[in-house]
Amino acid sequence: ILKAFMEIDQQPRLFFDFDLQFPPLSRTVAEISDLLNASGMPDTDRLINIVHMDPLVVASVLKRINSAFYGMRQHFQDIRKAILMIGFIEVCNIVLASGYIGLKKNFNSRTQTEMIDRIMRVSVGAGYYTNLISQHLRLPDKASAFTAGLLHNIGRFVLMYNLPDAYEQLFRENNELYIPSAADETSMLGIDHSSIGALAGQYWNFPELVTTLIESYQKPGEITQPDHRTIALVLSASSAIAMQLCTATDARKYAQQAAAENEEVEFAPIEVAMPASFMHLAEGDQEKLEALDQLVNSNVEEALSYIEMMMTV
Repeated sequence: ILKAFMEIDQQPRLFFDFDLQFPPLSRTVAEISDLLNASGMPDTDRLINIVHMDPLVVASVLKRINSAFYGMRQHFQDIRKAILMIGFIEVCNIVLASGYIGLKKNFNSRTQTEMIDRIMRVSVGAGYYTNLISQHLRLPDKASAFTAGLLHNIGRFVLMYNLPDAYEQLFRENNELYIPSAADETSMLGIDHSSIGALAGQYWNFPELVTTLIESYQKPGEITQPDHRTIALVLSASSAIAMQLCTATDARKYAQQAAAENEEVEFAPIEVAMPASFMHLAEGDQEKLEALDQLVNSNVEEALSYIEMMMTV
């Protein structure tokens, strides 16, 4: 599976000295991936059956649906009713997020656990904004938006799984960044998370569009199909936005911890700087650009609440 990479890059680099292994995903996550890959109308009955077969997933879905984020007037105990209320795609993504968080059990050190949390928070934030912006722009493939955002960092887990000590060192050496950059990954490990993420997407049978977006969100101009290129631009922007939010939230947390325990620190609202890809999405239209800016910044607190809700285990 690595032969193509080795033919392209003949330089002796660390990653190519290893046989690629993928961390185990639960059977439920694999079945949800197959479900998302199926053509035709969403098969809600099959989704209900898949979730029913895994008590841990049932508990996870119900916990999230009954959280303050969704603001439901009634408390759901029936998973069928809960799924019908919250919707097919949203429940699929909750299951995927639960499985994603479950990968944490493959890592032991405190630093590696912190890395998992950071990667996951950026991923959930990217999923939230990819979905929000895709809906705003009325993109034809918006149903895949959250899934692509959630999974766009999956290659980082694979890198950590294969090279835990090296990735931990990379994390420590680049502690000014919330998570290591793709350029630093390539420089130190020989490959970046997008390339490995595409292989993981094929291995786990992710939807083809999701795998394409994982591989190309950092270089959307290489995607030839216009609609897919647009959603890749959205994902690129959303990943950068999520990184800003998570970095600012960490700064708030450390500031609060540094203050006296009985002292409440007041923080200015987090304001997101617009990523460069927004210029392409706005197509040079200043009004469209301002509308995107307003959309992103007016939803910062909801995005942060969504991240916290999805990270709850």
